[in-house]
Amino acid sequence: MNATFQIFGSESSQDLDCMVFVDKITSTQESHELCDKFSEEITKLTKTDKEVNINLGVLKDNIIIDTFKGTSEECNNALYFTYDLHTQFHTNKIKGKVPRDIELKLLRTCRVILSFWSRSTHRPAIKSALRGDIYEKMKVISSIDSTTINSLGKNVEWKDYLKVMAFQFGQTIGLLEGMEFYTKEDIALNYPELKPYLMREYVDSLQVIEDYKVELMDMLKTYKFINTKEIL
Repeated sequence: MNATFQIFGSESSQDLDCMVFVDKITSTQESHELCDKFSEEITKLTKTDKEVNINLGVLKDNIIIDTFKGTSEECNNALYFTYDLHTQFHTNKIKGKVPRDIELKLLRTCRVILSFWSRSTHRPAIKSALRGDIYEKMKVISSIDSTTINSLGKNVEWKDYLKVMAFQFGQTIGLLEGMEFYTKEDIALNYPELKPYLMREYVDSLQVIEDYKVELMDMLKTYKFINTKEIL
């Protein structure tokens, strides 16, 4: 494989997350095709039995300036902080951390929550909120008791959903409290109530998820947004 890549994310991840460095991000279709190609190549190279998830990133002066999926600054810091957690095939291409765009993270976290809920009985309100600004998103999220969500569509594994919710709440609340987390282990260490959800363990109550949702929404109510709508 000619391209340079780095493995990143949680050490205990069920998947293998890889960032492949490219010269530029092209069309969505071409990027998807590249991801499929690199996934096959890295699976063979690493001899992993995990599912290989590929993202594409553009480097400038050893800092990620563009990505196919996610935001460049979050991906940059995730690669930088989790490099040593994995067996790597290339030296660390990231020279250091960059400032986080907190406002964008808040917008995207709300979008992730609503997107998961879009197949539930709350679909009409959620579709409107996904098109709306941060305040409409917050209003709808706050109005829904997440313990009542029990149907997410046939393509969503329940434990995966809970893991994503716990990760997003822990990571976003942490960022608002001045901490950056890029692994399940770091979030679980700082917010131990989230650990069973992060580790996909059996849980008989969703109240912890609801409590963290309420806490995040309360924090967002006092946040002074400049841009209230995500630029997609």
